[in-house]
Amino acid sequence: MEWVKNALRARHESTMFIHKASTDQLREQLDSITRKKDILYEDRLAERITAAAYDTRYNNLIQNEKNTKKSLNGVDDFANGQFEHGM
Repeated sequence: MEWVKNALRARHESTMFIHKASTDQLREQLDSITRKKDILYEDRLAERITAAAYDTRYNNLIQNEKNTKKSLNGVDDFANGQFEHGM
C-alpha cells in the first residue's frame, strides 16, 4: 500500500507544479498586456499614434486579455477538478 501512497503523492506534486507554472505564465501575460495598454494610452495622449491605430491595437489587446483570462480560468478549473477527485 505504501507504493500507492507514494504514487498518488508524486502525481499530486506534479499536478501542483504544472498548475503553478501555467498560472504564473498566464499571470505574466496579463501583466504584460496591462503594461502594453498603459503604454498605448500614453502614446495616444501624446499623439504619437492616430485614434484609428489606437482603437485597433487596443481592441487586439482586449481580445488577448480575454483569451488569457479564459485560459487562466481553464487551468484553475482543471486543477480544481484534479484536486477534488484526488488525482
